Amino acid sequence: SVSLPDSVNRIDDNAFGGCTSLQKIKLSNQLIKIGESAFDYSGIIDMQIPASVTDIGRNAFFDTPWLKNKMKESNFLVVNHILIYINMTDECKEKTIIIPDGVEVIVSQAAYSDMESDRDFNVIIPDSVKEIKEQAFSEIGISKLVLGKGVVKIGDSAFNMTEIGRASCRERVFR
Repeated sequence: SVSLPDSVNRIDDNAFGGCTSLQKIKLSNQLIKIGESAFDYSGIIDMQIPASVTDIGRNAFFDTPWLKNKMKESNFLVVNHILIYINMTDECKEKTIIIPDGVEVIVSQAAYSDMESDRDFNVIIPDSVKEIKEQAFSEIGISKLVLGKGVVKIGDSAFNMTEIGRASCRERVFR
């Protein structure tokens, strides 16, 4: 068990990655950023992310018991208007991914999958989304993409290797 003092305002990349014996952490109420792979492959089960967190890096919670438990509750893990993860396992049979309204940022590799069966998804991004980070939808097949009016930033390779068949933004359709 670890308790971070309020003086900690960021957790850098890989800070607790691979700490399999770490099961509980109390995060600082002043925490703003959780870096890439900050807790990946750790034993984290119990953690509350404070409302002060506005930036979460790719794979911050990859392969943790905490993430697995959260994904049992919903196919989307959203914290403080940040979409961290979309359940893309073979149990997820939905072919239409509707990003929940209220999400403002989609993190890197939120929908990453390396399974060949993850093809031909329809992805609908609501007006509330302002930023889609790099590689957010990397390597999944998207047959139709609808971007909300609120999107102002799309990161490098956000839709890399997705084979988008059709995309629309507002009232225009692009082929």
